[in-house]
Amino acid sequence: MSNLIIKGKTSLFGIGVPNIFGGFSEDQKAMLVKSIAGIHGKEVIHINAAINRNRNRFIDGEHILDMKQHPQIVIHLVDNNFLTKMEAAKAEHIYLLSQRGYVRLLKIMDDETAWEQWDVIEKDYFELKEQQQAQVIKLQPLTDAAADAFALADLMIARWGVKPNMAEMQCLAAAEKNTGLDLSDIKRLAPATEQESIGRLTATEIAKRLNIRYKTGKPDPKTINKLLITAGLMEKSDDKKQPYKLTDAGKDLGEIIPYTRNGHSGYEIRWNESVLKLLSKQSA
Repeated sequence: MSNLIIKGKTSLFGIGVPNIFGGFSEDQKAMLVKSIAGIHGKEVIHINAAINRNRNRFIDGEHILDMKQHPQIVIHLVDNNFLTKMEAAKAEHIYLLSQRGYVRLLKIMDDETAWEQWDVIEKDYFELKEQQQAQVIKLQPLTDAAADAFALADLMIARWGVKPNMAEMQCLAAAEKNTGLDLSDIKRLAPATEQESIGRLTATEIAKRLNIRYKTGKPDPKTINKLLITAGLMEKSDDKKQPYKLTDAGKDLGEIIPYTRNGHSGYEIRWNESVLKLLSKQSA
């Protein structure tokens, strides 16, 4: 068996197929039966059974390899989430097919739809040159990082009421920091934030403007927070990083902003100017 290398993955019919080079020859690609089963909507156990019934039609090293005989490759597949630990442990065979082996399997399957899919598989997987594949692989980490960032942004929007544009930009920035990838091209596509709608005032700043102070003369943000709750603009949260969250009414007057201060990070509500008039009436 020639050296076998896994380089990223290719999406075929919604299935993430690991790009496996070598095994049969250095420049030839191969595919796991697990991927084949996923593409054709079959169970791995049924594909394996079909191969085993016709094992004499598959030549070892030319059409088929059993990865179960190469534990280091199996470990690599598990480490990269192409196989689960349970699949690796329970499987009697973990078959890898060459392009010619795949064609032999299709003849056994005798499935018209599978043959129709083969044209795409042959063109977009087996005949895709390694140089072209490298370009696809280069984009994959960016795609994964952006998808993870947007998924996290959706959670922030749902949980804390953070505005979508702001949540997405913050999560993309975090993804850049954590992965070391440059996502600037993606961030440039984001619509500009509507600056006039962004809240500027913290509870402390509102206290200063309304001259609501402690006996010491310092601004009293605690009283402001109570007034905001009474006004139905925000409510207490169980989240230590964000002690208050906006109500539906509050979303028209404020927004949640991430902050980093003195080594601590979290989220705070910033309010626009119109809240001053509302609270001044309430505190009078």
